[in-house]
Amino acid sequence: MCCSHTVHAPPQTVNPCNLCNLCNLCSLCNSLLLSLSTYHLPMSTTIQIEQRHSVIRAWLERGIRSSAVATMASARFQISRRTAYSDIQAVSNEIQISDDAPAADEEAICQTSVLATLQHHFDIAAATGDIKSMTQLVTAIDRAKKWSAPCQTSASPFA
Repeated sequence: MCCSHTVHAPPQTVNPCNLCNLCNLCSLCNSLLLSLSTYHLPMSTTIQIEQRHSVIRAWLERGIRSSAVATMASARFQISRRTAYSDIQAVSNEIQISDDAPAADEEAICQTSVLATLQHHFDIAAATGDIKSMTQLVTAIDRAKKWSAPCQTSASPFA
């Protein structure tokens, strides 16, 4: 019961929040009657769901157990555990069908390409007068020159 009345008149068919069909008003006292929950939160937008899925995916890819992910998602995003588990299942399915492997035609990483990229960034830093970046890039260029590894066949650290 949501208000002090022991007997309610038939609820009005007015939906006070315009978000769902769960809410009704008591016609005697205008108290909000919720038919399924003790409080009402608006539904998530598509952007909020995508952001939630992104965070859940990161947690799952770090190897965190689903039960812990459900607890963290429930607390962080103020969602029910049922919604959290539904999101975990959706994200798990997405992870399973996604191909995060390197492309077949992906270029190999070579010392020359790394040096060329660093030199390009050094030129930009020099043109803008960014001394701190120039110093960091000189150190990176020196390290890259010492790197004598042959060209790798994949950019993926998992290959």
